[in-house]
Amino acid sequence: MKKIKFIYFDIGGVLIHWRGIFAPLSKATGKSIEEAERIYMQYDSVACRGVITAEEMGKSLEKDFKVKDGQVIDVKQLAIDNFKPIKETHDFISSLMKSHHIGLLTNVYHDVYDLVFKHGFIPDLPYRVVVQSCHLGIIKPEKEIYHHARKKAGVPHENILFIDDYHINVKSAMELGWQTVHFDTYNPHKSIKEITRILDR
Repeated sequence: MKKIKFIYFDIGGVLIHWRGIFAPLSKATGKSIEEAERIYMQYDSVACRGVITAEEMGKSLEKDFKVKDGQVIDVKQLAIDNFKPIKETHDFISSLMKSHHIGLLTNVYHDVYDLVFKHGFIPDLPYRVVVQSCHLGIIKPEKEIYHHARKKAGVPHENILFIDDYHINVKSAMELGWQTVHFDTYNPHKSIKEITRILDR
């Protein structure tokens, strides 16, 4: 295998536990957690493309959930109140900064990256590159976003290590020659060991 010269981390599911938003959304709207997730996620890709803002997404969700007059679904506040940092990855990425070039490659809504950074859900570190889908109008697993990220990293595909919790995103990167780790959100120690093994080759 080629030597790793650049590492891209995903954010949601790798640096942040984010799925906690669905329980309070369920409670507030009277829907099951599964139904709350289904309704919410139908807007996720559109928001990640930057086609709609988090505020516009909230308005659409209010209609779909048929909320009571005056009830507001604030997508950003849901994030602030319910996201949790994955501390193991935070500590690991901080240690890697001393010896590797690190970037973030994320499907994210407009302004949400700055918000989660401000609230400490993402480590405050000097990332070489931050690729946000909403600024490009393309999302993982579309190949175009990986080509863009490779150019920003300034190294060949095969010299990039990519860590993501969605198998489809990992698969797309692998098809371009990237080295990858499918991150286990609920067993970060296991994934960190796998990353370390690859870097120590």
